[in-house]
Amino acid sequence: MNGNRFTTVWTCSHNPVKPEPEGCRTDTEWLQPKKSGENMLNTISREVTDWLLSNGMETMDIYPLQGRFRASLFSITVKNASGQIKDLICKISSNQGVEVHLYQGLLGAEPALAPSWLGTVQTQAGTALVLERFGRTLTETVTGLSAAGRMALVSKAAVKLAEMHGKLEHQVEAQRRGDILPTSLEAVAKPWRQMALDELRGLRDRSGLVNESDATIHLTDLCTIAQRWVDTAHNYYTDTNSRITVTHGDPHLGNWLVRGEELRMVDWEYAGLSVPQRDIAIFLQDIPNLKEQQTLYETYVHTLRKHGWDTDSKQFKKDYFIHFLDNTLMMLGWDIASYRAGTLDADVFWEMISTKSVWIRSSAAFVLSL
Repeated sequence: MNGNRFTTVWTCSHNPVKPEPEGCRTDTEWLQPKKSGENMLNTISREVTDWLLSNGMETMDIYPLQGRFRASLFSITVKNASGQIKDLICKISSNQGVEVHLYQGLLGAEPALAPSWLGTVQTQAGTALVLERFGRTLTETVTGLSAAGRMALVSKAAVKLAEMHGKLEHQVEAQRRGDILPTSLEAVAKPWRQMALDELRGLRDRSGLVNESDATIHLTDLCTIAQRWVDTAHNYYTDTNSRITVTHGDPHLGNWLVRGEELRMVDWEYAGLSVPQRDIAIFLQDIPNLKEQQTLYETYVHTLRKHGWDTDSKQFKKDYFIHFLDNTLMMLGWDIASYRAGTLDADVFWEMISTKSVWIRSSAAFVLSL
């Protein structure tokens, strides 16, 4: 991993109780047809194609998208009544309550945040969201760009994220009354933290040092930090009066779509009412270069400050480091599991460990006074 470029982003089918590293994929696979020309009409239940037809869209072809996802994803080509050909995405899952709620309400009223939602269909396989197919992922788009070009595009996403947080703060009370968006995210994070600790211990027992040529990176120290965080993290999430807003919950670069000058976010199933630092801490996980990471953080807080947030307060910074520590540890556990499964290159993995160990130490020093 070169510190002057953006890392390849690894994400997996989310299952915090029992992660499956073999389900990992690169985000460049996100919108790629599995096999060109293969007709998969029988894979999707008849309810979806019937619904499309009832809305004036004839299904021309359906393709499953590569990679193992928690939801089943399909690319659908349709022809409308005027003969226009359009590409759609169909996402089928048995657990999409939050995402459906958002598309039916908040996201429908904020069309610049997400791809257009055409409708929801109840099928035997689960709830199907039918969305417009909107461009390419940010991860894929920045590949091949110059350093300046990458930073310009990712900075634009950071600004949009801050604008969303500032604008949607007024939605908090209404969303609370609706009782759909979670306000406590501890239940989601807790098993991921434990997985990270278990993976770190396993790597320590097998390796001793993350990188034998760099004796400053001791896995024993990382395990100590992880254990303390597992034991005390719930205190930091329950004992806070911090200002909150609507958060996406998983805004890594692979969940941003780019089309021309426009940006949209997908995969809103982890949305919740929380501090905005939750999102920016996840967003910055994909930026290995510390200078670029700091620049993007400053871009984000500068924009949020325009909406009246005191981003210079000690509490704001503490909340940021809490979420940055939490997410870095959880994703490090994922990285180790991916490496064990053979889906992550060894050189990339060891450099990732080296980079993230620095992040963990600095965050823990601020949060845990280590």
